[in-house]
Amino acid sequence: MMSKILIIFIEGNFKVPFNSIGGQMHHLFTVCSLILLFFSASADAKIISHTSRNGVTGIYIMDDDGSNVTLLTDKLEPSFARWSPDGKQIVFERQATLIDGQRKHIFLMNADGTNIRQLTPPINGRDIHPSFSPDGKSIVFRRYERIDNQNSESSIRVLELDSGKNKKISDLSINDPSFSPDGKQIVFTSQNVVAGEGGNVWIMNADGSDARPLLQPAQQGEILVSRWTPKWSPDSKKILYTEDRDKLRVIDNVITYIPQGYYYYIYDIRNRRSQQLNIPRTMRPIGIDWMDGDKSVVFSAYIRNLNEPRDPDKRYNSNIYKFHIATGKLTRLTDHYGRDYDLDWIDDDVYAVTSAGKKLMQWGAIK
Repeated sequence: MMSKILIIFIEGNFKVPFNSIGGQMHHLFTVCSLILLFFSASADAKIISHTSRNGVTGIYIMDDDGSNVTLLTDKLEPSFARWSPDGKQIVFERQATLIDGQRKHIFLMNADGTNIRQLTPPINGRDIHPSFSPDGKSIVFRRYERIDNQNSESSIRVLELDSGKNKKISDLSINDPSFSPDGKQIVFTSQNVVAGEGGNVWIMNADGSDARPLLQPAQQGEILVSRWTPKWSPDSKKILYTEDRDKLRVIDNVITYIPQGYYYYIYDIRNRRSQQLNIPRTMRPIGIDWMDGDKSVVFSAYIRNLNEPRDPDKRYNSNIYKFHIATGKLTRLTDHYGRDYDLDWIDDDVYAVTSAGKKLMQWGAIK
């Protein structure tokens, strides 16, 4: 956080009454007024990511250019962090205990990593993939719960922050649910089905009704097509998503994905068309988001050789990149021997310093 001070000198002529011994006279003074503009609590750190660097895995924040990387928390494997709409809080998922990584809950913390508190109660399963509603009052997430040794249940739930109550809005088994900025819909991805069809981008109403595929299922053939990581544009009219294309082969009695290419798209809801972004097909995406409004895309990825099985002994380092949509310029933001996983971006203009969520401009004059 940083406060910015702008000093402006304004020179002008003002008539000022002046009292003297000989009587009251009016004198013309040239007055220089010093005016201070204070922009309170503007933020430079706007990318939040689940990252492993220097042997420490946790939730980090950084500036838009990848500088000033700061660790917020690394306790109990935190991941999948998402900003609140006003930039004051961060929601994320975390293990319940150090020895049981299969159990996860939803947690909330301040933007500086303080005041961590648990939102969902202990369950025999996982609460994962949290995301804020546009008004910041609710969180949508996925729950996977074991009923007994043979049965389990998946659902999409919405948690009210004030009351602490969460309500099931769908019993679909999905990933990455998130509200549209206008609050009317939720986008998510269906599960990947091996030997069938890959995951796809779906959409439903905010109350969980009318769930349907947003994109037509891809023709699979010998290529498994899977779509992931959908993200709304700020105006709720477009959705950013990625697509994996793999051949499936059985190698040493194990089903192996052989990459054919990785693709990045923007889907326009109005004309129902997808625009492919000119990002190299060898860049395997992990996390992705809009940046600079809808002018750029920020994503984490690692480089994969196509048409080759994954080498289990090879370490795939991933980093964060920025892609400018209009110019096609690709910029690497991080460069370290580690891994950047899922991420989320926020515009520093939304950081609230007043109850109305606007930046406060204060004028002061020095006499």
